[in-house]
Amino acid sequence: MDFETYGEIDVQRIFDNKSLGSYYAFLKKYEKDYKRACEKFISERNLFELELCSIHFLRVMPSQANYFLCEVLPPCSVGWLAMTMLKHYNILIRECSDKEGFDGKQYIRIAVRNHEDNAKLVNAFKEIDEQCKQMMK
Repeated sequence: MDFETYGEIDVQRIFDNKSLGSYYAFLKKYEKDYKRACEKFISERNLFELELCSIHFLRVMPSQANYFLCEVLPPCSVGWLAMTMLKHYNILIRECSDKEGFDGKQYIRIAVRNHEDNAKLVNAFKEIDEQCKQMMK
């Protein structure tokens, strides 16, 4: 749901008026748009997950959120992957291995974005996947 589409006045009503009734009326007014946006997002997320699962150097964790946590598997390393993505594809990825609970394993977090951005990322990963296969030979 894009609040700019509905105008500043509607958004201000939510935050300026402390009435629960006004808030409910706002939600009711845009309920169909919200449901449509959720359905579109879920569809895109599911497609993105299928594409990511086809990448051999990634182990994709199931998600109901707007991102996927992926373990980077050998022969790729997170450092090499991050450098390659930035240098050759102008895509910045965030390493999560330094976060607590990952036990030294190599993880990245990938946001679900629009179809074009998701496709660009997947295509880059597919090219890198081919490079990784060559490393294994």
